[in-house]
Amino acid sequence: MFKYSIYDKALSLTKLVDKADSMKINYLETGNFLFQDGDFISWDHLEDIRNLLIESQKIIINIHTEVPYYEVDFHKELFKRAVLLGVKCVQPLMDLDIATDPGKQDAFFELCTVAKAYNIDVLVENRAGETAVINFFEDLFKNDLTVKPKFIFNPAEYVKEKVHPFFHRFYRSRLKNDILIMRVNDCLYKTKKAVLPGTGNAEVKEMASILLARSFDGWFSIGSYEEDIDAQAAFQSFKESLKDM
Repeated sequence: MFKYSIYDKALSLTKLVDKADSMKINYLETGNFLFQDGDFISWDHLEDIRNLLIESQKIIINIHTEVPYYEVDFHKELFKRAVLLGVKCVQPLMDLDIATDPGKQDAFFELCTVAKAYNIDVLVENRAGETAVINFFEDLFKNDLTVKPKFIFNPAEYVKEKVHPFFHRFYRSRLKNDILIMRVNDCLYKTKKAVLPGTGNAEVKEMASILLARSFDGWFSIGSYEEDIDAQAAFQSFKESLKDM
């Protein structure tokens, strides 16, 4: 009924697979394991990873490259490897320049075009302090685009800016139909302290409800977003809130 992914870019792929198994989750969000020690992994190593995914019945839905979006040549090399593993999406590092720099805007959409050729989506995630990035895409989505990114909706990051995720951002957003992942995280307006999903101000239950009502076919992302919140406890708290919808 619901699709869940597990997110922990700090873990090795093997350890992330083990963690996913313990939580009975089959979809992974990873760090950039395809680039290690200053170079891309070998094709033999890539085959070993492919076999691991087959044996463990896991699918990688997102690689967070932590490389800027305007490094297009880097991502081209990454796509060549990611497509062989069935990776669904790639999340490059964003910056505020995309809102004002035409050259970097062109680079971003070149990246989207190349990704589309590999049947991979480029992901953009909202971050506290980077409102200009999402506002840029909101304005851009007034137009019909040949290629465009998909989005990760991170409710706790909106709360950190003292914004209501549902009423102030999602409800009015032109991007709502292009959300692929919702981060299941929560925090408090006053202190920005992380809390279990559904116990803070991130309107996690309301967000999940409206997404599902709109036939959401993406992933609810479970992870250790804050060090003092256990992923398993967050997962259980979220599942309990779903029962009360």
